Amino acid sequence: MTVNWAEADKLHLELLRKAIDNPQYAEEAKRHLLSLIYQESLDGASPTHRFKSLIDAGLLKQEAFELLSKFE
Repeated sequence: MTVNWAEADKLHLELLRKAIDNPQYAEEAKRHLLSLIYQESLDGASPTHRFKSLIDAGLLKQEAFELLSKFE
């Protein structure tokens, strides 16, 4: 999935405008932005595959993969 950042920026801006009256909108903007970053970073790869590549690169410990396996 390719993220349309121009549309996402518009949505985040609108949510932040509404956050002036209701701070919960700021939390929603943050959640949405983080989910888009997560989706783009995975780039279609399964979490298992992504975790293995991060372990191979030395960025995560093997224990992280073992923990993920318990939730699948």
